[in-house]
Amino acid sequence: METEVYFRVAFLSIYVREVLHPDSRNMAGKMIGSILLAFEESLETLAWLDDEAVMWVKDKADAIKFFVAYPDGISNPEKVNEIYKGLKISETDYSENLLRVNDIGFFITSLSSKMSGFGEAYTALCPYETNAFYNIARNQIWIPAGNIQKYYNPEFPRWLSYGGLGFTIGHELIHAFGEKGKEPGLIPFPIENLNIKMLLKLKIWY
Repeated sequence: METEVYFRVAFLSIYVREVLHPDSRNMAGKMIGSILLAFEESLETLAWLDDEAVMWVKDKADAIKFFVAYPDGISNPEKVNEIYKGLKISETDYSENLLRVNDIGFFITSLSSKMSGFGEAYTALCPYETNAFYNIARNQIWIPAGNIQKYYNPEFPRWLSYGGLGFTIGHELIHAFGEKGKEPGLIPFPIENLNIKMLLKLKIWY
């Protein structure tokens, strides 16, 4: 557990360089764009949403920040090594290693500050995590590298990729407008402007 927590960036770097297909993040980014476009176009067909509600849904969808697979620079060993600069690890003394990585000075000055350069989501998630997440409070969707690897193979036809990873992206997207997602976040849902009929149908839609 301690290894995963303190060396998550190092694990992600190795995972990206040696396991993840190099085209996977780019493919996922294109898929996100096409799914968002189809989602927003479908809103025009929903007669039970008025123009104001449609505009709000589009605004919130456009404001969602996606964290996909890994940040730029993660495959650069020199940049990753800089995070752990000054940390000495013994191959035999577990207790001493634990004391070293738990040293508050090291943790704050080296990990907390330097890891932030890779982005909060990337350092908060285990690289081989296979579950995606919607962060309600920040209107963010996190898609770990492990989740993409689970579904993506360059030899698969596109329809199969959309049926796997595309389903995951759509699932997390809908969380932004569900029972919980419609209330908090960066763009609050204008619930007072919706009539009861629309509100009931919105809950069914979720």
